[in-house]
Amino acid sequence: MGVNKVIVYDPEKDMTGFIKNNVLPYIKFRYNSKYELIMCDNYTSISRNLESIDNRVDFCCFYMHDESELEIYSRIKKEYINLPILLCTYSKIDHNLFFKPGLIPEEYITIEKEVISEEEKMNDLEEALNNIREYLDNYQPDHIQEKKKSIQGRNDENDIFFIKGEEIISVESDTSSGQALQKIRTIRGEYPCKLSIAEIEKTYSTILFRCNRDVLINKSMIAGYNCSNYEILLNTGDDEYKIKASKEKFNQVLHAYKVFCR
Repeated sequence: MGVNKVIVYDPEKDMTGFIKNNVLPYIKFRYNSKYELIMCDNYTSISRNLESIDNRVDFCCFYMHDESELEIYSRIKKEYINLPILLCTYSKIDHNLFFKPGLIPEEYITIEKEVISEEEKMNDLEEALNNIREYLDNYQPDHIQEKKKSIQGRNDENDIFFIKGEEIISVESDTSSGQALQKIRTIRGEYPCKLSIAEIEKTYSTILFRCNRDVLINKSMIAGYNCSNYEILLNTGDDEYKIKASKEKFNQVLHAYKVFCR
């Protein structure tokens, strides 16, 4: 099985830079996975990638420049019914064309052909980013719907707790007892766990992010950062935590935060 794919249908390459610079880094951060961007300009190239046994296509962005491309979009929606599609169209296109049974996109973005001012340009960008974030978070791949999973933790010899991913604030390696344990900080308290940090990271790949060799943090709780000392601020609503990150991982968090977590 090769790396996972993101297909973008965009004959005129209008969205190529936007997807590469903003969307792909977020997908890699969100899912802790390697993703490859596949640019397509016709139905044949799209279907070839969707049907290849070497690919797993998780997302598809379709940029509709004019109504003649509705036929391609319709074929994709009807033949690949389980593929979530983010549809981008110019405002001049009649939106009733694709709001028909079986053709409704999971998310869509309306784009003006000519932007008059910088303020309008920024507003269009913000709307596009919000739609893409919602699309990615709501239609995530089936094999990483990790919120349904839980792991065991103990706070004494008798009590065993099942910890859900969304409850975790951070995970830190603890070798003070001479054993390889992980200290899991949750919204309910702290629990030791015998699983390795790599096993916990794999279980909650969509929820947790490894910010340095021995620490995982909950991505949804990232509330800020400090560039002077590479600290990431986590906020649970009741408490705040500062976690030290490596320079490389801090830069990944910084990029994702600036694009999607503002």
